[in-house]
Amino acid sequence: EVEGEVTQVAAATELAFRKLQIRERFTEVSGLDAEIIGRSGRGKAVTVTIRRTGPTTSAVRIRIGRFGDSALSRALLDEIRGQLAAAGAAPPPEIAPQ
Repeated sequence: EVEGEVTQVAAATELAFRKLQIRERFTEVSGLDAEIIGRSGRGKAVTVTIRRTGPTTSAVRIRIGRFGDSALSRALLDEIRGQLAAAGAAPPPEIAPQ
C-alpha cells in the first residue's frame, strides 16, 4: 500500500517505467483503479495494477513475466514510491518486523 490517489500512483508508475526503461504499452486509469502494462528491456511483460484502498491510499500489485522477478518488482515499487515522494505524496513509514 502506498500514499496517493489512484491517479497520482498511476502517474508515478508511468514515470517509474520511463526511468527504468520499461516500454509502456497500455494504460487505463479511473478514480477507483488503474492498470499499466509494459515490457522490460529483456522482453518480460510488466503489469502494475492499482486499486483504491482509502481516500488517499492505494494498493499496488506488480507482476513481472510469467514467473515473477522479485528484484525488478522491488526496484519498480521503490521507484514508484520515490516518484510519489518527489511529487509531494509522502510514502508510508516502513514497519519494522517484530
